[in-house]
Amino acid sequence: MGVSCALALLFANVLGASAAVYISITAGVLFVISLLVKDIRQALTVPIITGTVMLSCLLFAFTWNNTVVPIQSLDGERAYCTYQIVDIPQKTGAGYIYTVKINNVNRGNTPQSFKAKVFSEREIDADYYDRVSSYLNFEKTSENDFDSYCQFGENIFIGAYADFDDAEFVCEKARSKPVNYRFIKLREFIKRNTAYVTNGEEGALALSFLTGDKSLLPDEVISNFRICGASHIMAVSGLHTALICFGVYLILKRMGVPLLPTTLITFVLLLSYCAVADFSKSVIRSVITVSIFIFARLLDKKADLLNSLGIAMTLICINPFAVTDPSAVLTVCAVLGIGFVYPEFEKLHTFKSCVAEYLYDAFTLNASIMITTFPATLIFFKSVSLLGFFLNFILILLAEIVLVSTILFNLFSFSAVTAFIPKGVMIFFSGAILDITSFCAEKFGRLFVDVSAPAFEVAVSLCLLFCAVSIFAFKKINIKQLCIFMAIAFALSGTFGYIDSENKIVAEVTENNEVAVYNIK
Repeated sequence: MGVSCALALLFANVLGASAAVYISITAGVLFVISLLVKDIRQALTVPIITGTVMLSCLLFAFTWNNTVVPIQSLDGERAYCTYQIVDIPQKTGAGYIYTVKINNVNRGNTPQSFKAKVFSEREIDADYYDRVSSYLNFEKTSENDFDSYCQFGENIFIGAYADFDDAEFVCEKARSKPVNYRFIKLREFIKRNTAYVTNGEEGALALSFLTGDKSLLPDEVISNFRICGASHIMAVSGLHTALICFGVYLILKRMGVPLLPTTLITFVLLLSYCAVADFSKSVIRSVITVSIFIFARLLDKKADLLNSLGIAMTLICINPFAVTDPSAVLTVCAVLGIGFVYPEFEKLHTFKSCVAEYLYDAFTLNASIMITTFPATLIFFKSVSLLGFFLNFILILLAEIVLVSTILFNLFSFSAVTAFIPKGVMIFFSGAILDITSFCAEKFGRLFVDVSAPAFEVAVSLCLLFCAVSIFAFKKINIKQLCIFMAIAFALSGTFGYIDSENKIVAEVTENNEVAVYNIK
């Protein structure tokens, strides 16, 4: 159900609301037919898939026509609005970007409660959730979620420019604050404490590991991580939540705390961490999956990884634009690799040596994740790094050390004495990661390959065709043969793609919304 929902919404986002309506009608007809045919109805698979596709596309079309279109109708309009700042502002060279919730628009026949990104040349003198009133000049920033830098996934469908010149700026202090206010203040404290106290890129990197906030990292560092295929380490996901959750879970068990309080404390901690990480889709997926595991253990049941993932995907897809979030798609694909592909590798060999078995498991786990995340990488980034396959062995370990030391540093930062050791560990290993990625990006940057070339599209098509023929002819996929075929196909396409990309002019938009133009040689 989760996979069907996600795929249906992905196609709906690509094709648009009108196509989503036709897909929903077609799926509805097939759903009714599947209920009328006894054998198909009893098998359940076809009714579940067609019913899920029907509801998903209907949800997308309804949300688009009843939420997105009315909000984007404000494009080009100027109106006096009352709004609240609901997240930490992002400082840019030209001013500040605020995430706000607009409560009232002094203009007829328009939505009265929605989120927006507001740019202001000067800092708005207001606390979070205070009621601010001023003129806003609205501007539509994108036509669809793929062009919105995941803003649609955050229910932000329009941008605005704050105009304080022609009207009096009014700020009304809020008498009470929601629970999220405390988490915003906590994120603000962690950001100030981790990044500014350490005064360098090391603190900014540690902050990104803990909260996923990359706003303080220079574009060069982000580019180095991308070239090294290690960008996923900065996206808070299963690695982070599992480390924090099971670390606390095991500590509480070792302390003799009963299972019920241990589970509840861990669950509350998971929800709190999800709020600190600003409810990113990858964190929500991981929190749902891990929560199912710990509650299953409480009930003396065994949680299945793939079923847990399916439940998480279904809940996340309540937001029909969540499927276009690269971090969410990548984390789902990674779990699919762990659940589907990795077990097949485990069946192939057994080792008497613990060291050989560990190396083989690490290698095949990495390979499994790369296989299943490759299509998402092709869609979202148009590039892939061969360095990541080798660097992940060491970078993930170093990132775990940085994550733990960053948590301890913030917990014990009330005293310079108690914070000295975790701060030193955090800075040392963050610096090591920065040095490794910088060195590898400079010396081995040619292993960063553009996969938007037609040669790679042909390679992907051939691999999918290989899988289809294997299933049709032999009712299964031979993993060894598939790996050999993929290695040959992508080696050849990589060679042709590299030759074709030489001396091309490339323009890219950076994380800080700046444009970089360079020549590939």
